[in-house]
Amino acid sequence: MRTLGLAILLFPILLTAGCGNVFIRANWNGNNQTVSGVVSVVQLTIVTDGNNVSTQVTAVVVTLRDNLGASNFTFCGDQRFQFPPDRFAQATFTPGQTCSTLLSVIIKT
Repeated sequence: MRTLGLAILLFPILLTAGCGNVFIRANWNGNNQTVSGVVSVVQLTIVTDGNNVSTQVTAVVVTLRDNLGASNFTFCGDQRFQFPPDRFAQATFTPGQTCSTLLSVIIKT
């Protein structure tokens, strides 16, 4: 929201300074994030909600490897079937407090 306010504020200034030749390119994807890498570990687990409440949620921890190393991501629900081992995956998700909501997974060959 802060970025949108800043863009609205700067637009008239840039428009007058550029004599009408202003090009703005933006990619608004909300809070969604995309990660990719080779699937190395997929593990079903149970996470406890972040407010120290005993609510337990089934989740899957996925480790993706890329040129910079490996990163772990925790997705809500049993998503194991979406991440075949040793395949390149691109996952789009909405971050959450205890686990992220998986929106889509693309397996690339």
